[in-house]
Amino acid sequence: MSRISHFLIIMFVRPVDALNLQNNLRLSATWDDQAVVRADVRRLVVAMGTIPSRDCSQALASILNQSRIPDKVYLTLPKYSLLEQHWSGPLKKNVQDIVDAFGDRVQLLQPEKDEGPVSKYLFVLRQEVDPGTVVLIVDDDWMYPHNFVFEFESALEAHLHRQRSEVAVGGSGTWLCNNFSRHSIQRGNVSLPCSQQFAHVGETLTFGYGLPHECFFDVDVLQGAFGIAFRRGAVDLERLMTLINKIPPFLRFSADDMVLASHFKERGIASVLFGAPVPELLPESKVNGMNGHVARCHGDPPGNKRSRIVLNYRLSAVWIKHHLHLWQDIDMRALEADVHRNCSSEYLGHGHEHGNGHKHGHGHWHSSE
Repeated sequence: MSRISHFLIIMFVRPVDALNLQNNLRLSATWDDQAVVRADVRRLVVAMGTIPSRDCSQALASILNQSRIPDKVYLTLPKYSLLEQHWSGPLKKNVQDIVDAFGDRVQLLQPEKDEGPVSKYLFVLRQEVDPGTVVLIVDDDWMYPHNFVFEFESALEAHLHRQRSEVAVGGSGTWLCNNFSRHSIQRGNVSLPCSQQFAHVGETLTFGYGLPHECFFDVDVLQGAFGIAFRRGAVDLERLMTLINKIPPFLRFSADDMVLASHFKERGIASVLFGAPVPELLPESKVNGMNGHVARCHGDPPGNKRSRIVLNYRLSAVWIKHHLHLWQDIDMRALEADVHRNCSSEYLGHGHEHGNGHKHGHGHWHSSE
């Protein structure tokens, strides 16, 4: 790694000076042999959403300091925040300084209507219409490694070539299972073969991440915080909007990764977990603010964050299966019985049907071993 890129990475743990960042990034793109403007490949844009109270300058700066420089970084801040229930107002000063300093490299989107967490990519998809453009979704409370964009672009290209059809790739993912009662995030182990990564437990919804580089496998849901990349052509915006308009608040705000996963499922787009560089969670992250604050059930212990996350995934999985007729291959009978026993019918609506489909107990593994 060159001296310049090393200096930039250290700088991001301190308050961000946008003008110095701009000057240093220009030097990095000129002199650092790892920093490349990929003029020979397809357009790549990054989608990031934020909320009024958050200073996302470190996350934004990290995604601009990349060995593969994005063609555009979109930052979405709706004019009125549904989550925080007030008008957004101006960006935090540190964030505005970066937006101003980078000119047309960063575009602020301020839609009139807040669609919830899906806003971070929904309004970008309206801007970017070329089906060949790569869209990379990230979060605003994580700091991303210097090679993050490059590795996502490379993985997507490799899987597009391998599958010869549209595909989405991500750095963290899970497969849905029957009667999950725990939610866990589990890092891969570089000393184990691919077949032994993330031992599956039927009662645990395990989001795996940090796979060894040679491992990858098909999952049901990719997690946005660790990155999700796909070509614009993988998304049918009209069908995605139809789905978004149907779903209830608890799903839209508390299990938003399942919205995009359901759209990919509906379209037959594979979701692939690969060994992506692992981002660093920033101190300003507030998981409790985004998970489980909408729905309440009898089985939800007050103040239990993890229980609320599980609750909303259980509700969301059952709701999607019944109302959108997706995930029919997953046996959810135990989940359905528990949701009906503990939750108000307002969360499920009407027209409940029992599905008898059954899903495999494990993810589909692939590797280069």
